[in-house]
Amino acid sequence: MVGRTGAALVMAVMVAGCSSSLTPPTCSNGSCGSQTTVTKTFQQSYNRMVDVLFVVDDTETIAPWAENIAAAYPAMAQAIERMLGDAPNVHVGFVRASRRAVPTRDCGTPPSESFLRRERCGSISNFSGGFVDAFTCLADLGAQASPPGQPFQAARDVFAQPPPAGWDGFLRREAALLVVFIAGRDDASAMSAADLAAVLHAQKDYPEKVLVSAVVPGDCPDGEPTPRFTELAQLFGGGGQISRTCDNPADALSPIFGWIQGIIVPPCLRSLLDVDPAAPGVQVDCTFQETSLSPGGVTTTTALASCDTSAPPCWRLIEGPDPTCTAFQIDRGAGWCVETPTSTRVECLAAASGATP
Repeated sequence: MVGRTGAALVMAVMVAGCSSSLTPPTCSNGSCGSQTTVTKTFQQSYNRMVDVLFVVDDTETIAPWAENIAAAYPAMAQAIERMLGDAPNVHVGFVRASRRAVPTRDCGTPPSESFLRRERCGSISNFSGGFVDAFTCLADLGAQASPPGQPFQAARDVFAQPPPAGWDGFLRREAALLVVFIAGRDDASAMSAADLAAVLHAQKDYPEKVLVSAVVPGDCPDGEPTPRFTELAQLFGGGGQISRTCDNPADALSPIFGWIQGIIVPPCLRSLLDVDPAAPGVQVDCTFQETSLSPGGVTTTTALASCDTSAPPCWRLIEGPDPTCTAFQIDRGAGWCVETPTSTRVECLAAASGATP
């Protein structure tokens, strides 16, 4: 891979025209192709803010699967950390499907907040100790309440205005919202699945930012059908999911994985000139320059070299989503927060025809 950065080289190639070693061969009609430069600026501040609400069956109907679910909570917490990668900006809360008050427990969180808060790439949090331990502690709601549970209404309670005590600040308009139901029996609330779907969709500007997952007995041993949960999941299309309590409850987080992958699309450059066709892959002639804004309002501009020849921060080509895309990735090294507002200005040699990055 070539990453030449000299402006003089670019100008020399353009002036040399047909005689340049980088110029395409003489065309069949006797004319000669030409080269040009293409420039594009990419905004690369990804919003990976996620609010996750767990509505947990705390009645005796969950007892046959309680052990399996409890064993999965640490894996769920670890999955949330992994899926957010270097940007763990997440709120996680738990409510009881019985709608009874959550018992007082010391989970390392402040009494004023009923949910975990981890923001700004992990630099801000509201819990002591580890995320997995705090998550597992808050998830332990027992199974002593009398059935039937009302998980639909329990979820609706959290989104009341004003929010109930301890939930102020949980929901962030710009964050994705995943509501996970863990139930041993179908919902017995007075509200319908359509009514709850309308409430959840109203929390966001775009419906694709609201996701629903239900962990229910299904055809597990001693399980019962849960048509209301099935209907709710179907109302969210690809953002809705049903899984079984006797399987791996951590699979309930799959909708968030899909959402995260959908927003992190590699930036593409198109119609780039391969300056060394004899070498494997695409050899490009590009300059990269980044401008970032720190939380304190300080703007920093940095010229980036190819990762083939330089340590981070640097750039490298990666596989694009389609054959026409020459995708790239910026390796900024340890300590860089993906939430930092950043623009990347790229200038490359390209063929004159169809030179659109």
